Amino acid sequence: MSDPHEHYSQTQFYRDCNYQILIIEDDYDTGDALVLSLARRGYGVRIVNSREAALPVLQQYHHDLILMDLRMPGMDANSFMTEVSREWPDCKVILMTADTRAEDAARALKIAQWLKKPFDLDELETAVLLAQESCPVHS
Repeated sequence: MSDPHEHYSQTQFYRDCNYQILIIEDDYDTGDALVLSLARRGYGVRIVNSREAALPVLQQYHHDLILMDLRMPGMDANSFMTEVSREWPDCKVILMTADTRAEDAARALKIAQWLKKPFDLDELETAVLLAQESCPVHS
């Protein structure tokens, strides 16, 4: 039987549109729900299962927003955010976490927005719209 997370080793592209979102999520079910919800709302969505896998995707394709899970194996969130801030300073980031100290984690990473897991799809849409409104190209 194949690993259910195996398809996340390759980036998935769902729609070509104005506003591009990269999801970094290692949980298959959560990632799948995010992709389906955002694609249905008309966003371009790519997904990877690690921060390491996100870096070449960010180099290859323009993204307006990153939805990033906090607790993941591999590259730590601080190192990733340092790279994103340096290489893609206009890319917005929304932190997703089940951590009870979500606000503290977001502040430490210099991320203005976070979603506390579990969140509903309306909260996700509101967060994405806020990020989109703060981007002058798409306002």
